[in-house]
Amino acid sequence: MELPRRDSSMNAPSSCVRMVEQVSSVHDVGLLLQRMDIATCAAAERHTKVNCVTVAMGDVVVEHSPRVGELLTLTAEPVLVGRTSIDVSVRVSAEKGQVRRHVCDAAFTYVTTRGPDGEKRFCPPLEDDDASERTRWARATAKRRRALLKLAAPPPTPSNETFTFETIEVVLPKHQNHMGHTFGGVVMSWMHKAARTCCARHCGCAVDAVRTQGVDGVSFNTGSNVSDHLVFRARATASFDDGGEVKVRAVKRDIATGTEQLINVGYFSFGFFDGRQRFPDVKAPADALARRRMFVARRRLLTCTGGALAWHASLVKEAPALTLESSLRLFLTDELRWEHCADDVVWASGNAWGRDSFVLKTDCILPGASVDAAFRVVKDDRPAWDHLCVGIEQVENGDEWDIVRHDSKAPAAARFLRCLCRCSLPASVARLTLLRAWRKDGEGYALATRSVRHADAGKADAEVLPACWRLMPCEAGVALSYAVEFEYATLRANAPGLSDARLRRAMARAAATWCRRLAGFEFRER
Repeated sequence: MELPRRDSSMNAPSSCVRMVEQVSSVHDVGLLLQRMDIATCAAAERHTKVNCVTVAMGDVVVEHSPRVGELLTLTAEPVLVGRTSIDVSVRVSAEKGQVRRHVCDAAFTYVTTRGPDGEKRFCPPLEDDDASERTRWARATAKRRRALLKLAAPPPTPSNETFTFETIEVVLPKHQNHMGHTFGGVVMSWMHKAARTCCARHCGCAVDAVRTQGVDGVSFNTGSNVSDHLVFRARATASFDDGGEVKVRAVKRDIATGTEQLINVGYFSFGFFDGRQRFPDVKAPADALARRRMFVARRRLLTCTGGALAWHASLVKEAPALTLESSLRLFLTDELRWEHCADDVVWASGNAWGRDSFVLKTDCILPGASVDAAFRVVKDDRPAWDHLCVGIEQVENGDEWDIVRHDSKAPAAARFLRCLCRCSLPASVARLTLLRAWRKDGEGYALATRSVRHADAGKADAEVLPACWRLMPCEAGVALSYAVEFEYATLRANAPGLSDARLRRAMARAAATWCRRLAGFEFRER
């Protein structure tokens, strides 16, 4: 039985804006930035009912590079409002035929323009009555992450800083927005073009060999208008094992006096489509290393690639939020096609995210339980209901997150344990180091887990992909949902000879067993 893929256009909030764009040039992230700016601006103005201008763009991690012939769908909706500012999130997906892939997410910040007499115009509050589950969660996430993603002013450019590439763009009428100013997305597109060209020349390769991995947040210090000359200067700032970073400084030049005014500064992360290509050595300064550490964390947490995340003190605020965000995609995404697998478990292919994996999802009712008691049992009493869990020991903890050593064993089913983890285990016990993050979700809770590497936890024997538990009160007790992702490569290596369908059913039955044991658990209030 095939379950229909949910269409997120159904019951969309009134301020939500959707746009489509056919990809006509190879890997044109610059065009993508333009369209993201237009879509989010339309959503901001649809909500505020006045003109808005771009103030900042949050960090962007490109999970899938758009390809020629694909159709991009951009979905933008307001998630947070201030007095005169509004944050708009945008999701971008690419589809071709029946294949739909997630491209990226980003958040743009806008401010309302003043009225005809110079008066401030304020943003109306967001409406919660018709908000979908995904919209409500996006708004909660925006509130939690706004402080984390707030863009600090770029460090001042040293007077002796030398840029290796410079290009000039003249703002023409076609580059202006409906208020007569230059579109912020056009400026970001020009910055991307300068950064990518600088990277290609620095590496001695073709421009189309350079893959954009991400963009650090960009704040606009000033705007520009038709006939302005914009100068973009770029240089390589750091090299890493899988690519490098390029800094771009955008200024507006007065053609009469030659004076320049800073527009913004951006940092672009690049890799290569050819794995043999290398970024020539550039010693990374401390600020570049900090940006890279955070970028790698975002990419691994959001795209679930690169294995376990190396834990660092600088991640204590953002990593838990990103772990929840990425894990909840297993529930709230509209990019997966669900089919029945076994028992009460459904599955979907991870091809939509460019991974050779599959996702399992199941639901059950915990009769007579309160949501607080059920959450404590799921989080703190796992050995009591998980027949594979030997024990859990806390290594580090913070506000609504912790890192634990999780010991699992399967005395009579070592093959199952090997399938569950990214490892080949000669013994029947495996130690995992897990980051657990949780959050109050309306009247319920969400708990997400993923593998990390922590210096105080010792060496882990295995790694697991993200998983998420959701608990919501209902008339019968608590409605529990569980979702988890598995890699085919791990399953095939540790259970040779089994078909992919049998592997999926084995994992599905394990998930169903956990839910049945929880459903029969005796929950007690504390």
